[in-house]
Amino acid sequence: MNRFVYLKARWVTVVVACCAVWPGIMHAITWFPLGPYGGDARSFAADPGDSKHLYLGTANGWIYESRNGGATWTRLCELGGRNDLVIDHIVPDATSPNRLIAGAFVADHPDGGVYLSQDGGKTWQAVPQMLGQSVLSLARAPSQPSTVIAGTLKGVYRSLDNGE
Repeated sequence: MNRFVYLKARWVTVVVACCAVWPGIMHAITWFPLGPYGGDARSFAADPGDSKHLYLGTANGWIYESRNGGATWTRLCELGGRNDLVIDHIVPDATSPNRLIAGAFVADHPDGGVYLSQDGGKTWQAVPQMLGQSVLSLARAPSQPSTVIAGTLKGVYRSLDNGE
């Protein structure tokens, strides 16, 4: 019986200590989960014309969109109809708000590519010349927006026609 009283007293002490520390912990938290749930988030991009319009790429091939700064997310499509593509880069076009370029790779073997969307990410077409390339980096030249550079396992590639 004495052991039971000791354990109960110890449990009460732990609860009181947690209650004393909890407000300080809650005050220190500044990051809150907003979703989307399912899939490892790998890339973010903002629409150059609307900073609250965001795109997200995942490790399982899905592209998501938020129109309210990330408070809610909508699933747009599965890039290339594949669930093995890791989407590490989404590059919006400042001159055409519905045009996006995405770079992807496959985690366990050399594969992937560059994909283009003309409708804000709802549908995507693979760029034939880049099919099978593990695209590990993708960027648009700030001084010349029609120039896109892709870094792959086989080297660096440049497009002068906006990724076409």
